[in-house]
Amino acid sequence: MANARAHRHLQDREDAQLTFSRIEHFKGFAASWMKTQLPGYRDYDKWCRNLQAMQKGRAKLASRVHEISWYLRHLRPVLNSDVLRLYENADYSRVPIVQVRDTRIAWLKSARLFPKELGLQVLVYTHEHPPVHIHVEFLGSDRSTRLEWPSLTPLRGEFSLSGSESKNLTRYLKKYGSNILEKLQKVYPQVSLSPVA
Repeated sequence: MANARAHRHLQDREDAQLTFSRIEHFKGFAASWMKTQLPGYRDYDKWCRNLQAMQKGRAKLASRVHEISWYLRHLRPVLNSDVLRLYENADYSRVPIVQVRDTRIAWLKSARLFPKELGLQVLVYTHEHPPVHIHVEFLGSDRSTRLEWPSLTPLRGEFSLSGSESKNLTRYLKKYGSNILEKLQKVYPQVSLSPVA
């Protein structure tokens, strides 16, 4: 799927160096080479044909991931304790997290998660509604709120931040505000956005 998607993006990049004939030549080479690979990889040609094939492949992949994750959750693996020791002092706040939108669940949204710090984490959802806003989750509790950007006023029905929460959010945004603004500009391309003052 990843290789088929990469090829489909190549088709959108036709220019003086990367002509249509060179792209098609690469496609033929990749298709014949992939047929010699392991199961999954050898299906490259099947998913690369057109957009409908890609969508069908994504749905099949999402379904397979769910089947595997169910199996792994119900499996009781026997792990060597030496392997677990490797992860004892890991800094999980720096582990990149990617959420994959499940093509079978229409309401499920993917979110860009920013680092966990100062007792909070900011999220920006990819498919969002106006007004422009961020989601703030407070770690170690089930409290979360939505704040309008850039004023940071709570949306209707959301709670206001306490003094310490507001101070921590201000410090957090000094560090990650430009990254959050960049993501918001992609989600709301039609709106001119400014950073938090």
